[in-house]
Amino acid sequence: MDEVALLEKVRSFSGGRSRQVTQALAATLAAVCSCLDGSTRRALVQGLGPSLVRGVDFDAAPRELQAAAFYAEIATRTRLPLGRAVESGQAVLEALACLGSEEILARVRKQLHPSVAERMVQPDREAEAPAHVRHHPPAEHKRGPTLSTGRPGAAHPLAEAGPELAHSQSVVASPEPHGDSKLSSAHGLTQEQDDRTLAEGTARQPDFATK
Repeated sequence: MDEVALLEKVRSFSGGRSRQVTQALAATLAAVCSCLDGSTRRALVQGLGPSLVRGVDFDAAPRELQAAAFYAEIATRTRLPLGRAVESGQAVLEALACLGSEEILARVRKQLHPSVAERMVQPDREAEAPAHVRHHPPAEHKRGPTLSTGRPGAAHPLAEAGPELAHSQSVVASPEPHGDSKLSSAHGLTQEQDDRTLAEGTARQPDFATK
């Protein structure tokens, strides 16, 4: 098995850093090999460097580890929280399933506890980076209204809206602000309202009796 390819595969599945990946891979290999006979141990790690097989005891008798005990041992070896140890161990099992030969993998699965062997499978899809390192496409932001394009009351942009300078009855708002006092358009002022126009009024007669 190619060591560089195995490390890269585990890294792509777990998203860990190089040192963390090496540590998780070595711990998981040691846990797997502890359940195998001597010849299968050697066949599984053949081609891997000392940094990855340092925890493997090639002369120990095989033992049986169920999934809970298997991941707990990885947590102990890596000093990781159990949840993180499960993620790392699973990434290693999947990487081994991707890169190991079918003949060796069949022997390994046969000797592992079923609860562990069933996890040594290739993932169904191409692995993605974990959520905390995944690159998301930038969200599309719709440009909101600005002062020049805003619509007061959803009517017209501020730049186009004509401010109301006066109330509806104001002289300023009238199309003929001086219409009541222009001679050409007057309809009568105080005298007309009092029925005292020049046309209808009676001339005042001098009072000679008082002279």
